[in-house]
Amino acid sequence: MACKKERDLDLALILRNLQIAENNHDFRSMRCCLFEVLHLSNSGCNVSSVLPAVVKLLANSDVFIKRAAGEIIDANAERRPEIVLLATNTLVQDCQDLNPVIRSLSLRTLTSLGKSLPSSDVLSSAVTQCLEDKSPFVKQNAALSCISLHELSPDAVTDTGIWDRLYELLSDSNSGTVTSCMCALENIFALEKGLIVSNKLGQYLINALPNYTAISQRLVLQFLLKHSPRKKSQVFEHLNDLDNQLSKDSSAATVLCALELFCHFSQDMQKVREKVFSAALASLKINLARERNEEIMASVLDYLSTTDFPFEVMAQDYKMFFCRDDDPQYLIKKKSCLLSKMITPNNAESILQEFSSIIKSLDSASLYTVLMNISNHMGSKPEVEGMLVMFLQQLFELENKNVTEIVVQ
Repeated sequence: MACKKERDLDLALILRNLQIAENNHDFRSMRCCLFEVLHLSNSGCNVSSVLPAVVKLLANSDVFIKRAAGEIIDANAERRPEIVLLATNTLVQDCQDLNPVIRSLSLRTLTSLGKSLPSSDVLSSAVTQCLEDKSPFVKQNAALSCISLHELSPDAVTDTGIWDRLYELLSDSNSGTVTSCMCALENIFALEKGLIVSNKLGQYLINALPNYTAISQRLVLQFLLKHSPRKKSQVFEHLNDLDNQLSKDSSAATVLCALELFCHFSQDMQKVREKVFSAALASLKINLARERNEEIMASVLDYLSTTDFPFEVMAQDYKMFFCRDDDPQYLIKKKSCLLSKMITPNNAESILQEFSSIIKSLDSASLYTVLMNISNHMGSKPEVEGMLVMFLQQLFELENKNVTEIVVQ
């Protein structure tokens, strides 16, 4: 009971401070008050007493205040549906504001209110309007709002012009709008195999790809896996058009996405695939040396270890996967797994020396993983089995208790 009284006193004080700040047009104080209300609301407190004042702040010109007020109303929508009704009018009006940031924010708030809105028609009208907006930022948010609208009322999307508009926007000049519409259509038609990438759409996206941002390129490359060219001549045309993403792109992530698509297009073309793998590895080698990013390296290692990327292509460049002094344990384990698969009579001595140099720096779990990877892969190759025995004997000579116990296992 005492705790409840304290919260009520806190809310009363916040409300008073909020009113003073509003009268003085003190945006900073209003933000602080809303942050306190949001904190109390997220902690499970009943903040109903301040909600009428919060609704009024939706009409404020400050974007942060609008956003915080919208989050508070959304968090309390089920408890106070009448507050949502009051907020809806302001949000609908703000969808026509001169500022595209406010238009976008208002639509996102309406979308988050979802089932609490008086009718799905409110959201449907706002989405339809924003899909025609001149601002790419607003159109992107409108496209993603279609996913929530479809969950709320499927007919509001499929029986109106909304899904047609989403398909029209696939040819938009803004790559963010294109990918947002692709994601929306993929979700809306999830039960019908998602977005259908027709021959015409696939050709258009490949031609438009150089004009897209790096993030959009990666998303489009993933969606193009749904595209299956009808003729071999078209396959070669696509491969030529996509060559920049595979062999000349400055992002390892884009190279991996392009590689996956190249493999999809050249499933029955072994000689082409060999050239593709070599070009991809050369590009990855340059990018990894330049980026020096452990997350990117981990992604590349996972891809090379879990796909059918031929190890013979990597055999000459195995040293690019040697460990660095600042590599974390998880990355060392990933590198050891890949290196152990790449061992041949020609490189076994060099790779085993690399393992010997890192063993003392590993914890027990990582050490066990590394040694198991080496034993499993070298033990299955008779041509390097003798080298494995010599390597294990050298580990015994280290007289390290952890190493000895794991080797015995």
